[in-house]
Amino acid sequence: MASTIPDPVLLESASVLYGAALVGGTIRDWCLKRSPDDRTVIERSFAAWQAASGVPQLEAYLRATAPDMLPHLRGLAEARRAQTEAALDADSSSPRDDCRAIQAHLTAYANLAQLYPADDQRTSGPRQGVPVTAPAPQTAPPVSGDGGPFITGTGLSPFRRPS
Repeated sequence: MASTIPDPVLLESASVLYGAALVGGTIRDWCLKRSPDDRTVIERSFAAWQAASGVPQLEAYLRATAPDMLPHLRGLAEARRAQTEAALDADSSSPRDDCRAIQAHLTAYANLAQLYPADDQRTSGPRQGVPVTAPAPQTAPPVSGDGGPFITGTGLSPFRRPS
């Protein structure tokens, strides 16, 4: 059976959204360190945010179409972990309160559909578990180097309250 090469546009959109979602994992980890007594609330709320964002389906799509991309995206998020945690420390006046409301914060400040509307629209099928049947390009897609602006941007302030 001949293998098919994934649609490069869909692959890029999935990698941008998944890369941004990995920052949500850094936020969860930060919360678990700052408010360990609230582990159950944090984990449950984080899982609900992931499910609502379609993160498990994005990961499954990437695992099936470009498994080598997952460690690359995870590495990018990990490389910015200290920067993200420093931003969280600077922006949170009450980590425990913020972490108890992690789902609301992630939905407000790491809303993948609002941050990346075009990528969100392109990946709606895979995030809903619909098999992708797009025609395959003739060459392998290039792998972008940054996983999307949410990871590379320095303006991350997920707990900063709107004025």
